[in-house]
Amino acid sequence: MNIDFEDMKWGSFTEQFNAYNRQHPTKKKKDLESFAKMILKEPSKFQERTKRRARFYLNIILPKKK
Repeated sequence: MNIDFEDMKWGSFTEQFNAYNRQHPTKKKKDLESFAKMILKEPSKFQERTKRRARFYLNIILPKKK
């Protein structure tokens, strides 16, 4: 599968992460990985686009960082 990185909206998952932490100060997530895992653990609470971003982060971005 080829991913078109040119049309990608970079930073949107980070923006969601920051917004979540602002809106839920008692449930703050420490990093994007824990945020993505939380989304996929409770998928009915999130929109499909958010779930796709979480999967992309865990499957594509995170492995490249390690």
